Amino acid sequence: SYGNRLPSDSTVFDVRDGRLYLFSSARAKLSYDARPQLYIDQATQRFASAAFSGNCLVASRREGKPIPGNPRFSTPFRGWMHRFSDEAALAAFLTNPGLFLPQYESFCVVGITHHKRYPADGSRLRVVDGKTYLLFDDGAAKEFDADPAGAIKQADANWPALKVQTDQPGNP
Repeated sequence: SYGNRLPSDSTVFDVRDGRLYLFSSARAKLSYDARPQLYIDQATQRFASAAFSGNCLVASRREGKPIPGNPRFSTPFRGWMHRFSDEAALAAFLTNPGLFLPQYESFCVVGITHHKRYPADGSRLRVVDGKTYLLFDDGAAKEFDADPAGAIKQADANWPALKVQTDQPGNP
């Protein structure tokens, strides 16, 4: 699977060069069929990139600041390679990923307050009430830090309309 956020359908697949490629639907496979090598190259590149700037979601949430992940403790999830600081952090994530994933499908919380889906930087994060929020840049961080509760309230109100438009996560 290229990293589609939907589960694979075992009846929709292709075998190429001895490798099995699974798809979530016949529609997803049509995208692959049009240009298989491009599709494979994009998937390979995406899995080679570490989500959240290589930071550990579990340790970062716990510490309230970016904590680097270790490539030895990695797992693919929703089309991105996630790194964790240690085996315990990886196990915690695999047990309950939703507990650690940033809010708003990893888009910048401040962008969401302005009805925009800006990709966030995994090295700019804030943890508020046990939830992780990502930010686009220093300007967004400054705006968020001025009124975290207000930003979250506004983003929560705006998110349902923006979520409908979301095809891929910003930058997990």
